[in-house]
Amino acid sequence: MYSVAISDIVEEKMDRFTARVLRAVWSRIIELQDDPRPAGSRPLGDAVPNGYSLLVPEVNYRILYVVNEEDKRVDVFDVYRL
Repeated sequence: MYSVAISDIVEEKMDRFTARVLRAVWSRIIELQDDPRPAGSRPLGDAVPNGYSLLVPEVNYRILYVVNEEDKRVDVFDVYRL
């Protein structure tokens, strides 16, 4: 199991979400504890080593995060509307 850390910027953004968006995004973030590379996640490429993107299709949002295998931690650094 991985721990999940959320950046201050992401916390500020999530404070402004509607209840529906917050539930959907938070649910996907929590799922990263068990599987940091779920089906549908995509690598961000060389610009962000170990970085991934995950779509939250029901609310049209995307989660950006980095997986730290050594510490078993997922660092969420951005969430935005498509």
